Amino acid sequence: MNIQFKNELDIFLSQEIEKAKNNALLTDEASKFIVTGHSQAGDKYHAEAAAKLAESYVASLKKLKKEIDEAKEIIMEKVEPVSKITIGYEDGSLLDFIFVSSAVSLTKYLFISDKSPLGLSIKGKSAGESFSYFVDEGGAKKKFSGKIIRVE
Repeated sequence: MNIQFKNELDIFLSQEIEKAKNNALLTDEASKFIVTGHSQAGDKYHAEAAAKLAESYVASLKKLKKEIDEAKEIIMEKVEPVSKITIGYEDGSLLDFIFVSSAVSLTKYLFISDKSPLGLSIKGKSAGESFSYFVDEGGAKKKFSGKIIRVE
């Protein structure tokens, strides 16, 4: 991963962490002001669960940022965390993503975990190599296959 892209990710993740911290703080504060009567017990339970979920999201973002911060600033030859990947599926569609160990769902970047079906099928492979994996869709296994286009 080149240093310019790594710096771009660092800035983006720092901003996302700050937003998530603020949301977690607001959610936690809101959960403290719910009066606990019989009719409000469920509301308090859900507010406390939302606060814990918000804190967990902050922790996941921090873990991802740490993984990227510690990544080597080299062009990768094989698919390993942390690398920028482009794959092409057999249907002609392309997918660009960042291959990591600690994936988090964000809108600007797609992070794919090395533990996901796609991640397991491409880990250790080089550009030009083929891959395939299966995903369970309603009890039926659907096969996805393609080729690794680029590893950075």
